[in-house]
Amino acid sequence: MRDSTTDELDRPPRQISRKPYFGNLVATISFFAIVIASVWLFFSLSQSEPEPRDYCLGHAGSIDAKATGPTSATVYFCKFSREPSPVNLKIVLQTETSSGNYIFPSNETGTNLVLEFGHDLGTIEYVDLDNDEKVDLGDRLLVTDLIPGSRYSIKLLWKDGSTLDSEDFFTPHS
Repeated sequence: MRDSTTDELDRPPRQISRKPYFGNLVATISFFAIVIASVWLFFSLSQSEPEPRDYCLGHAGSIDAKATGPTSATVYFCKFSREPSPVNLKIVLQTETSSGNYIFPSNETGTNLVLEFGHDLGTIEYVDLDNDEKVDLGDRLLVTDLIPGSRYSIKLLWKDGSTLDSEDFFTPHS
């Protein structure tokens, strides 16, 4: 009878495979791809503001208005053939029964528009996205203090009163 040590000595040594093993490499690359895709998806979905190309489909000098809550809305400026200074524009905010004409007191971002005449229907703040003191794609007006469940119309005018565009929006009930 032979013991196990003798058997091991009689056998040739085991050959270790030198073939490259790609299983771990594929798993590692897959893991990092999933992590990167998940982070990208999280940040892209967490952005609250849409890209200008997503809402600006109109002509030069057009606006797009969206209610963002029962008492607020955002008005997006779309493309312009030449980018005007805000002080060369006016905004008219209307309901079914009243209206107010607002002017830009300056070209600076964060400026609240001033009621020129009519009824004060809300607070309108100008946001210059790239801070160039010109109205261009992506700039917006933040309109607050609106009445819930109401229909509004907002008009973009040149300072001389000629209309560039108008847009209707509805604020939801609270």
